[in-house]
Amino acid sequence: MPETPAVDSRRRIGTTVIAILFALLAVEAWVQVVRALVGDRDLPLVMIWQFLTGAAAAMAAVGAWRLRPWSHRAVVLYGVLTAALIVALGPILNLDPSGRRGLLSGALVVLLGCTAAAWLLRRSVVTS
Repeated sequence: MPETPAVDSRRRIGTTVIAILFALLAVEAWVQVVRALVGDRDLPLVMIWQFLTGAAAAMAAVGAWRLRPWSHRAVVLYGVLTAALIVALGPILNLDPSGRRGLLSGALVVLLGCTAAAWLLRRSVVTS
């Protein structure tokens, strides 16, 4: 019987938390899409953007759960899409300057969080 190489395929707690978090983010984004389709909201650009962020979050969740070496890229993609959506909400919704005040800082928080998650995944997932 041939020996298999000793590869640590155990999932770390941080990787598991990231996988679950991004699965929840995917569900939340897609719930927003369904609510927009069922409701009277006429914002197709936001609905499409939400669908794409949900897809990126789902990719990140699956990649993190399966310990795929590309999972950190999906996290970065989610962060960029979500941060861009947050910043774009001001012009899309025609918010006044006082309503746009927190959008940039919110986008920055998303980018920083996703950068940290991507860094953790990059360190945790073994590239083979």
